[in-house]
Amino acid sequence: MKKRRTMEAADSQESIEKPPPFLPPCKVCGAMATGLHFGVYTCEACKAFFRRAFLIDRKYKCTKDGDCTISSKRRGSCSACRLNKCLQLGMSKDAVRFGRYTVAQKTQTIIEVRKINGKEEILTPKPSKEGSTEQEIVMDIDKRLSQSKMEKSPSPNSSSFVSEPLPTVTSTKSEDILEPKRKIQKTSSSPVVSSSEEKELDDIVQKIIMAHERIYPWMRQFLNPEYMSERYLEVYEEYKLKNAVFGSLAPLPFEEYQRIYQQTGLDIDNRQEILQKTGNHIERGIQRYVSFIKCLPGVKEIPMTDLIKLIKAARYEFWFLGHYQKMDIKLGVIGAAGDLKLHLNDLQKLTSEDFLHAEMKLAESLKRLKLSVEEVALLRAIVFMSKDRCDLEHGEKVEQLQMKYVTCLEHTLQKFYDNPKQRLSALLDRLAPIRELTELTWKHSKTFVSDWDLDKKFPLWTELLSMDDQG
Repeated sequence: MKKRRTMEAADSQESIEKPPPFLPPCKVCGAMATGLHFGVYTCEACKAFFRRAFLIDRKYKCTKDGDCTISSKRRGSCSACRLNKCLQLGMSKDAVRFGRYTVAQKTQTIIEVRKINGKEEILTPKPSKEGSTEQEIVMDIDKRLSQSKMEKSPSPNSSSFVSEPLPTVTSTKSEDILEPKRKIQKTSSSPVVSSSEEKELDDIVQKIIMAHERIYPWMRQFLNPEYMSERYLEVYEEYKLKNAVFGSLAPLPFEEYQRIYQQTGLDIDNRQEILQKTGNHIERGIQRYVSFIKCLPGVKEIPMTDLIKLIKAARYEFWFLGHYQKMDIKLGVIGAAGDLKLHLNDLQKLTSEDFLHAEMKLAESLKRLKLSVEEVALLRAIVFMSKDRCDLEHGEKVEQLQMKYVTCLEHTLQKFYDNPKQRLSALLDRLAPIRELTELTWKHSKTFVSDWDLDKKFPLWTELLSMDDQG
């Protein structure tokens, strides 16, 4: 009994720490509900209690008058009265699949919650920073980086941190250019560079890899196919469970959604919720992005005006190279293993379904390359130093740094692959289709900012999407 109450308390605490944005209190005990369970809105603890009552088929007896008060603090005091209340409310083992969760049902639920909370606004937008200059935005990012801690993530020394190299591919087919055989690191490098040049390249590579490992310590796990397969399933099962409870409501056309939202303030298909989660995720990502760029060898030689343009211009390619592993086209998973776990049907409420499918197809292509952490870090440095995306005052300096990073990548491949030049060609070839997707994002950025009033909610994201400085 004590163990059961401990489990219920843990379930209750979890539901309190991560409350859904639009559910009423648990009908049984009054705690925060987590969903529609057995036909009634309940918390996790009451859901688990009702499930156990049927599995065990135990006959409970009340030791008092049969009318005990059931609350979140006293719900375990009398199981008989608790079960009786569940049944009176209409909880049934046959109501696990409640069916289609209609717009009307969801609207009524949101209205109920708003009446309980006495609130007129569901979201609390962050204040915008009107009139901020580009230099002030960068300084603001620096200030945030110095004041705030990074999100909790697996430490390189923890047992969950996957530090082993990727598995060796033993096939000898010609298509192994994409999946070349990994070699044991050589004790001496190939004689293509002098010892002094080799030392310089090793030093640059080490600085880039160390910075990337420090800022993105979870990347090794994301590059592990077995680990990610489990994460894809987690997101997909969660999506299926949500559909089982609420039904698979198709996204409303944007104009219709906006009309309803402006007239009623109701987020009837979770669009604002998804935007809020996405925006929070992106703003945290921007901080890491800028932090990594500041660590690149040679970046201090680039003028601030050029650096800001590069940060804006490279945003999508840099992001994609770090997030393609979170996508699975078979299950329709867009986010996995990170803090933003979304299904294709959720994210298409904000952006084009065709674009998302193109993204996922390209992600599958990149997965076949079986990139290592070192390759991801160096490729992200390379795509950042691309002078042809925007007008730069010192484009030649940016181009020199990019070529230096490409040489560093080739130098690294020499140590690990039998066919380094083919591998380098395969890696660089994949950058072209990512650039094509970047062009599409630029076309939709301005409308996206205006459609969602992004400047009022996410100033850093809005600034990154600014096209004023693009050539």
